[in-house]
Amino acid sequence: MTSNNRLEELCRMQRRARTGFRANVLLIAAATLAAFVNKPLAALTIAANLVFYILYTGKLTKKYTSAALAEDLKNTVGKQLRTFDVSEEGGNAVTEETVRASGLLSEENGFSILDGQRSMLFRWEVKGEYRNLPAAAADAVIPAKDLVSGKTLYLSGMWLHMDLPEAGSDEELRKRKEHCAALAASLKERSGDEVLLGAGNTSFDLFTPGHVMAWNIPTGRLPDEGLLSYDPVPALSEYLKAGAGCAEAG
Repeated sequence: MTSNNRLEELCRMQRRARTGFRANVLLIAAATLAAFVNKPLAALTIAANLVFYILYTGKLTKKYTSAALAEDLKNTVGKQLRTFDVSEEGGNAVTEETVRASGLLSEENGFSILDGQRSMLFRWEVKGEYRNLPAAAADAVIPAKDLVSGKTLYLSGMWLHMDLPEAGSDEELRKRKEHCAALAASLKERSGDEVLLGAGNTSFDLFTPGHVMAWNIPTGRLPDEGLLSYDPVPALSEYLKAGAGCAEAG
């Protein structure tokens, strides 16, 4: 739940961003009127409007939406974890190495991760603990080839990674993998999302193509508890339980 002080701070940030937006609208109106009487003045006004947006309105809007989204993720994703940390920049706990090591985007699932200049992108990383298991999630964009159609895709979605206790034997690892395979269909049915998941000797990974944590914060309304408690991943609790269940199975 957002504290009153934090809510007031976010409201101030939203108002400053909207003030900048209204100034941009007025400059556009002035440029439109000037175009009928003085075209050089109209061009100058348009240029001033662009500079004002880049240096003021755009920065304030980005600052507000980032702060509001971080607060929303704390109130929704964060409540699923015993400890919680969020960063707009990704690539710390969920990395390219994490994705490749998981084997989720492999030939078995109809994909091949592309190498070279098309690097992966990670944003809005959250991390904490779930049932004493380190857990991290991030929005990811992964360049891959669809082996069925042959098309190059940029798969975007939430990537969840959990560290599991090491499987004590090949038999335990087999049970862990079988448990994950059985979960895949039921998770897709309950959540309604396309879900790729798998477990290894010391890890559990899950990817939801087409479903990310970051969402477009509306800037035209003041933030309130409703906006700051919108859950972008309502099935996250099921995903975390699946990871913990794989640990117990193996």
